[in-house]
Amino acid sequence: MAADRRPDDMVRITSPELADEFIEEQIFALREQIGDKKVLLALSGGVDSSVVAALLIKAVGQQL
Repeated sequence: MAADRRPDDMVRITSPELADEFIEEQIFALREQIGDKKVLLALSGGVDSSVVAALLIKAVGQQL
């Protein structure tokens, strides 16, 4: 699954394996885009920002 998929395509993730593949692709895309820069994340406490925070931690670790 390409990293540039639109959100409405996500409904096609029908198995844990496809979900894992999508997550790994997004982490790779984040690492490519961020490089060695620092990242600032504003967290509201909602589900969306919590998921973004979890992905960023996996992608950039101490850069966050």
